[in-house]
Amino acid sequence: MGTQYYVVIKMATRSVRRAIFPFSVVMHVITEKRIHNRTRIIPITRRDAFFTCTAKAENRDTHPGVLCRSMRKIRLVIFDIGGTVIEDNGEVVDAFYAALEGNGLRASRAELTEFKGASKRAVITRFVERQWGKEEPGNEARIAKAYQDFRAQLESSFSNGGVKPIRGAAATFDWLRTQGIVCATTTGFYRAVTDRILSAAGWQDTFGANICSDDVKTGRPAPYMIFRAMETTGVDDVREVLNVGDTRLDLQAGNRAGVLGVIGVLTGIHKEDRLRPESPSHLIASVADLPALIEAHYS
Repeated sequence: MGTQYYVVIKMATRSVRRAIFPFSVVMHVITEKRIHNRTRIIPITRRDAFFTCTAKAENRDTHPGVLCRSMRKIRLVIFDIGGTVIEDNGEVVDAFYAALEGNGLRASRAELTEFKGASKRAVITRFVERQWGKEEPGNEARIAKAYQDFRAQLESSFSNGGVKPIRGAAATFDWLRTQGIVCATTTGFYRAVTDRILSAAGWQDTFGANICSDDVKTGRPAPYMIFRAMETTGVDDVREVLNVGDTRLDLQAGNRAGVLGVIGVLTGIHKEDRLRPESPSHLIASVADLPALIEAHYS
């Protein structure tokens, strides 16, 4: 049959049909602007090639030969934490910089910014091995000491009112719950600081799963935290999952997992010029805009 495209057909009766058109039909539509002289085609930009059709015919059967099927319902939305649902005021980069510098390890803030979203211990391991070599016998002790210092600095940053939810995040979680959609988190934070952040935000019971980098063998950009969140929440189809994050690694993990939607938000340390090359399905200003995005493109 060749390349196929989803087409959403809104009938005059306000009913909606979603169909698959073969490439030849789509090309005819683009050229003629109509199907059976009844349906106008309006192309919209998405990760996949989608076309929205507004039909003026009241009869649903005016489009013979079109195979129709419903789009899959979103069952799970997975959120990164820092910079996505809580404000990122540079706490992680500051903690890395202080811990590495305090242990005689060379790293610039610009370099550290590139590892936002990664496993924190893995980041420290990278810089220790870069400076001392991978086979140096004393590396484990160096990594352990720098990681301990990093944790102390980071946990201090998130104490005493240091956790500030992104505006509109709680309302988005509530909206998803009313739609029967489960929320989960994945994060490069370790368990102790993750629990502290969620408790400070009042979100201890908000998520169906909270997956940390120390819950999997390999953190981002590997997709394993996403898969673990799916497993924990009982969702077994990546086509029913959206992944939301603010860093390049968040988007890379979503793409590697093959989820239906990889959504970038602009509330974190990486802005549009850094996120766009990772081919997100959509970029939105913040998680506050997610309900509208889902209603427009995933329902």
